[in-house]
Amino acid sequence: MFTAVLLGALALGGALLVRAGSERGAEGPGDVVVAASFYPMYIAAWNVAGDVPGVTVENMAQPSAGCLHDYQLTPSDLILLSGADIFVVNGGGIENFLEDVAEQYPSLEIVTASQGIELLETEPGTVFLTEEGGAGQETDGAEQEADEAGLEAGSGEGGQAAGHVHVHGDENAHVWMDIARYMQEVENIRDGLSEADPAHQAFYEANAAAYLEKLERLRLEMESVKEKAGNEKVMIFHEAFAYLGEALGLDVRGAVNMDENASLSANMVSEIIDRIHREGITMLLAEEQYGAQIADAVARETGASVYMLDALLDGEEDADSYLEGMDRNIHVLEEAFGE
Repeated sequence: MFTAVLLGALALGGALLVRAGSERGAEGPGDVVVAASFYPMYIAAWNVAGDVPGVTVENMAQPSAGCLHDYQLTPSDLILLSGADIFVVNGGGIENFLEDVAEQYPSLEIVTASQGIELLETEPGTVFLTEEGGAGQETDGAEQEADEAGLEAGSGEGGQAAGHVHVHGDENAHVWMDIARYMQEVENIRDGLSEADPAHQAFYEANAAAYLEKLERLRLEMESVKEKAGNEKVMIFHEAFAYLGEALGLDVRGAVNMDENASLSANMVSEIIDRIHREGITMLLAEEQYGAQIADAVARETGASVYMLDALLDGEEDADSYLEGMDRNIHVLEEAFGE
């Protein structure tokens, strides 16, 4: 199937807009093309390699794609990869197409940013919402958690059939939400690019050092927030925030993973409210793009405070977007724990 799609994509090459050549300048003969799987990896790779002479960095999936758990490669993606020299990926199961890519492009150097980094396990009892508004459980103890919370995979509001369940695996690969782990990802990208393209190693090392210095300042800011946080009981509305929770020493008591097309049914809101009361949860961390629909309803019924954060899955064409986005998150958290 993968090969058939690739052949079709290449046959249509003349009719497609090939994205191998960024807005910052198209590559020429002998240049190195670095493809990044999605936005967080694109920003990291851009900071390590973006201004290196003769190196072009491309974002494969458009920022609107969000996480790539269920992502299907497009013909233009395949064309980009066929012309790339290096492919920077997050790993940890986010790029579910990676095995096919490695098989189809054996000469493509794949740099896995999360290699060697300890990943968190998916929160037990995490509810994954789909665009149809359904819910499912996929972690150990799922049936017990579903029974306790009154959430049944395959049933929605009014007993109607729920939508499909996203299968993310047992590991939570959103490591970029922990600044310290993200710094390790930057180091891995630096080392991977240097090994694949030793001619530009000095550039990669210098760029990475400059970016890591900025990230270290940001990490210290987060440490100062941790001192104020205590062991607050929280519920997260994006599994990426589990990394923020660990970095801050928070007690994550529940997780609802909402994708960009998900909506909460009245029954689901009711069960979330019940869990918040039962667990004594005082704070909700919601994704600013997808969490607004739950904020008012849940806050009114529970007294818990809702804070909108950015999972940093998309943004502007700006190399500083991670720094700026995480800085905004820090300010929100400072407000949360300063109250």
